[in-house]
Amino acid sequence: MKILDIFLISTLAWTAALATNLQREHRIADQLNTPANAGAILWLGDQSRPFLALHRLPASSETLGGAIILHDMNANPDSAEVIQPLRLSLAEQGWETLSIQLPLATQHADRAEYQALMREALPRIQAAVNFFLAKKNRNLVLIGHGLGARMGLTYLGETTTRELRAFVAIGMPGTDPGEKDPLLAILGELKIPMLDLFGSRDLDRVTGNTAARRSAAKRAGIAGYRQDRVSGADHDFQGLAEALQSRVGAWLKREAAGMEIGDGAY
Repeated sequence: MKILDIFLISTLAWTAALATNLQREHRIADQLNTPANAGAILWLGDQSRPFLALHRLPASSETLGGAIILHDMNANPDSAEVIQPLRLSLAEQGWETLSIQLPLATQHADRAEYQALMREALPRIQAAVNFFLAKKNRNLVLIGHGLGARMGLTYLGETTTRELRAFVAIGMPGTDPGEKDPLLAILGELKIPMLDLFGSRDLDRVTGNTAARRSAAKRAGIAGYRQDRVSGADHDFQGLAEALQSRVGAWLKREAAGMEIGDGAY
């Protein structure tokens, strides 16, 4: 059965109310439904609104925790840049990884549509958290790239899930110059360690907002906040995947690895 068949005709009644482009999600789901993805394909969410996730168990007997990975706009759970290198390398380092499909915008989406996507992403992130909690894996980290980082921080501003131990934001963009960024207020109240990672050749909306993010974190006194600039890296860390893997892996191991893994989780 093709992946598209999983999306029942009954979904048509609610798709009109969603900002996400389900046709694009369907195409991605078919493309990723191959053995070459080095992981298991899962369907999370309820029966009326399932979404795809790529799951990979840790390679080592020592489990450090669970890593939920959020892709950038117009990307997918196995994007060759940033997402695939991280989900595979973190599994090799001892993390159980779950990379989820986030809502996607239409080709010519406006700001209102992207704002709606932010809200639609939250239950998907919660479903990923619930997946790990059901396995008694209570040491979770959240990793987001680009728009995925903004979605992740939005979720952290609304959740009370104590099992989320650390947050990695890779190339997190800000708002347009002169606009107030609502995520700075969330950052100012964050209670968990955060790695704010970006490239020296990153997008202007990323590099232009670094001082504001740093100031918000400093005012909040976030324990474990680190802002790290990778020399020569663009937004997708093209040609620098190993540097990305090394920095994220080392920071996570220092700040969050193995803090609380429930008995019988594996």
